[in-house]
Amino acid sequence: MQKITEISNKSSQRYTNDVYQKAKNDFEKHKEYYVSIIRNLVDSFAKEFTTAALKGMTLGFSLSELVENLSKEKALDIGAEILNALEKEVTQNIALSINYHIQRLNYDRRRIFARIDKKKSRLKTERLIRKVGWDILKPLVENTIKAVFIEHFEEQVSENLPYWIQLASMREVVRPLQDISYEIPGVDTQYATADKIMFGGTPFEQTLDKAAIRFIDKRYEDKKKVLVIISDGEFLQSKRTLLTAELLKKRGIIIISCVIARQDILTGFIQPAYPKWPAGVQKMLEVASEFSTNDPTLSWGYIQHQITEGKLCLQINHTSLLEDVFKTVFQYDEKEIFS
Repeated sequence: MQKITEISNKSSQRYTNDVYQKAKNDFEKHKEYYVSIIRNLVDSFAKEFTTAALKGMTLGFSLSELVENLSKEKALDIGAEILNALEKEVTQNIALSINYHIQRLNYDRRRIFARIDKKKSRLKTERLIRKVGWDILKPLVENTIKAVFIEHFEEQVSENLPYWIQLASMREVVRPLQDISYEIPGVDTQYATADKIMFGGTPFEQTLDKAAIRFIDKRYEDKKKVLVIISDGEFLQSKRTLLTAELLKKRGIIIISCVIARQDILTGFIQPAYPKWPAGVQKMLEVASEFSTNDPTLSWGYIQHQITEGKLCLQINHTSLLEDVFKTVFQYDEKEIFS
């Protein structure tokens, strides 16, 4: 009896070691494949976040604002997708290995004339394979995600460092409001967001970035902040443009997009963009703030055309509409300003 017990214990230990070693070898062997699964699921999110974080920090937004801008739901969804995908791999590994191990166990059982609870043995074998798999996969997930984020940080720094330096060192062409009273008569500088207005062919993204640097300046903390963008929509498209706009709007800065287009495309304030619109105009609609009749910052009584629910995006081919915008922003009552 003692000999049978010793053989049984040795067989049990050998079986456990075999299950452990085979599972470890199998999961180690497919590490690169598991890494590719993780990378494919997290890559676009990591790129989006690193782009937003680095740009936000460059412009001067706080870390808490950048974290708030992170889509927690999306991050959790990606995490769930990674776990589900890897769990399928673990389950598949168990399915491929379990029969091999049970056959080995049955061989030892016959050799010592023992009885084995097949259901219990199978369950414990599956648990051991699963534990070995996740002991390898959990640190692999953490290290891979960390590596992906670091790669994107380095990529963004390499790609955008010249632009950040340019942004920090350049001085845009500006004129004080007092010097342009002939263009916007009746404007009182105490109502202005800042003491200057930008002109010229500044690229759209750079314009927003410079406006962001100016608007979050502590000198203007107590001022009403409204950004009026006047453009024909003919500018280079960049997702980074939306990042700056979203950070500004979360700071309470109102963005009004004024579109100059060859044909009538806007009727009042609207929410969705139409597919045939120029890409730049669609982007201007996206960056514009939501319209609210309850907004205490602006008096929309000046807007003469029909107001509907939507975004603060207007087509201003006619000077009368541009006049309405400036009356709203700067709150002056002078009549017949534009000829």
